[in-house]
Amino acid sequence: MVLPLFPLKLSGKPVAIIKGGDKTLHFVKINKFESKYFATQDGGVFELDDSYEYRYKNTSIYFYNFSNPKPLNLKAMEEIDDKLRAIGDIEMLNRERYVDMVASQPDVDVEKMNIPPDHTRDLSPETRQFLQDYSTDDEATKTNMMIKVSHQKKPIKQYSNPLINMGTNRGHFAFIQIGHKRLDITPMVVHNDRAYTQYGVFEFTRDNLYAVKKQMIGFFVLNSTEKDPASPLPRKANGMMKHMIKKGQWSRLETFFKPINADKKKAYKPNGKNVSISSEKSLAQFVSDSPSIFHTTLNEIYEGAQAVNTELSDPLKKAIPIIVIMAGLMGFVMLVSNLPPIMDKIAELTGTAPPKIVYLTPDQAGRAGLNVNEIPVAPPYDESGNIVYDANGLPTNPENAISPDITLEGGEPIAPIDTEPPDLLVPEDYTLESLTPNGMKVNYDVSSTDPTAKITCSPVSGKVLPIGENTIFCEAVDEAGNKTVDSFTVTIEGEERPLGFTIIPPLP
Repeated sequence: MVLPLFPLKLSGKPVAIIKGGDKTLHFVKINKFESKYFATQDGGVFELDDSYEYRYKNTSIYFYNFSNPKPLNLKAMEEIDDKLRAIGDIEMLNRERYVDMVASQPDVDVEKMNIPPDHTRDLSPETRQFLQDYSTDDEATKTNMMIKVSHQKKPIKQYSNPLINMGTNRGHFAFIQIGHKRLDITPMVVHNDRAYTQYGVFEFTRDNLYAVKKQMIGFFVLNSTEKDPASPLPRKANGMMKHMIKKGQWSRLETFFKPINADKKKAYKPNGKNVSISSEKSLAQFVSDSPSIFHTTLNEIYEGAQAVNTELSDPLKKAIPIIVIMAGLMGFVMLVSNLPPIMDKIAELTGTAPPKIVYLTPDQAGRAGLNVNEIPVAPPYDESGNIVYDANGLPTNPENAISPDITLEGGEPIAPIDTEPPDLLVPEDYTLESLTPNGMKVNYDVSSTDPTAKITCSPVSGKVLPIGENTIFCEAVDEAGNKTVDSFTVTIEGEERPLGFTIIPPLP
């Protein structure tokens, strides 16, 4: 398996290059859905933005990090890396988010805190725009897309499949930005901290090394302006470089560096260094929603909607064929005239008994929870349980009328209406200690002695609870629809540390 150069050139669709957690690269042919999203089969949902599109031959290319759905800007990542090296830090501080987070904590005076300066102000407008895009989500579009997706047969219409690795290329390769949104992919030879390409020699940092199988990949920015794109070395010079590489003449290859001084002194500098696309390190505080969280949300919405649709549609699937057949054979008039028996048949197929007319006495109605002032009074019964009628054939109300148990035709007793809510047994409030600042996974038992009761809790048992007090809300619903609600508190103790932030104590 090698770098898919051939299918990359001929791809009829855009291609995403996604960096995995192990610094390996995955090449994916993008199949869009909802205009600006694509998904991979391993659970990632990513966004498209033509502001970050690169062009290699006739193919659009986007770069992504596995931990964020936003596309990357190579020039911005290079500038951010240079800035972090200059200030001696490992993360680019999202000062606005940091201040908002600290201000939300009780008894904290932000004005008295020694907060580091906002170094993003020193960056170029293009890089600041990239940071803004990288840290925010289009929530309205995402919500609309998730609602639409939940009505599809699958939670995601189509996945973006990996490119087929065709060809016989060997060795290592450099992705070089040679102009505004233009890329070239060229062979690369790596020796110590140098990368030798047909565009010259670059500084090569092993921390910024990526791989496709055993092939090393480096990313470089040679020219990002809208001026003429950078040109490779002349054929003769490139051939000379290959010959010197073959001979191992590494010291002489330093002459391929471009001069930095205008007075043509012998001071040389590489074209540039390779770019890191490991944004989960330097941009930890700018990360928006994770692709895996997004994908999980889609699946949950889809599964919930699918369950509701299944429950609602099952009776209709049985009833519709009967109605259609009757309408087709007998005509509309016949269908209407036979509507009662048809409804009885539908009720039979769906498991619902046909309606029965039952007389209730006032005390029986009261025991059943009915308002006796709004319903007709049942006729009286004699000692044998038979209705008593007068000479005109109307029910009478003798003094010795009794109220037998309510029965259906045929003598089957009617089950009394269940109005008793089920019991719900929840744990007492308790406290656990977490060994990590991200909380811990908590399991809890909630039960009911009513075997028909369906118990649900939020959050569900087995979820990771964060540091602090967590209220668990539970409810039990029996077959009659009676509901019982209760809650309990699980307190997770531990050292709370927001991801990527270090809270600086106030100045004395």
